[in-house]
Amino acid sequence: MREIKFRFWSKILKHFVIPNNDIFVGALKDKNMIVMQFTGLKDKNGKEIFEGDKMTLKDKENLNIGEVYFDEEWYAFKLKTHVSTYWLHEAEEVIGNQFENQELLER
Repeated sequence: MREIKFRFWSKILKHFVIPNNDIFVGALKDKNMIVMQFTGLKDKNGKEIFEGDKMTLKDKENLNIGEVYFDEEWYAFKLKTHVSTYWLHEAEEVIGNQFENQELLER
C-alpha cells in the first residue's frame, strides 16, 4: 500500500512546508498554500516523487524534461513533457520542481 503524504508550497514563505497533523487541515484551506501529493514512487536515486516535480525522461533520441501531474481521467500520476505525456514509471530522476527551479520550465 502506498504511503499518503503531502507537501505544501507556501506562497508567503517561498519554500516547502511539511505539515504535521495539527496544521494539515488548515493548510488545505489556506489560499497561500499549494498542496502536492506524494506519488508513492521514488526516482532512481531514491528521492520521493511529488506532484509538481520536474523529472528527466530518456527516450531513444533525447533527454526530455517533464512535470509530474495527477491525471483525473486515468486516476494516475503522469509526466508531461513538451513532446508527449508518459506514465510516471518511465521517468528517471527528480531534477527540481515548479517553484524552486523556474528555469526548468523553459526547457
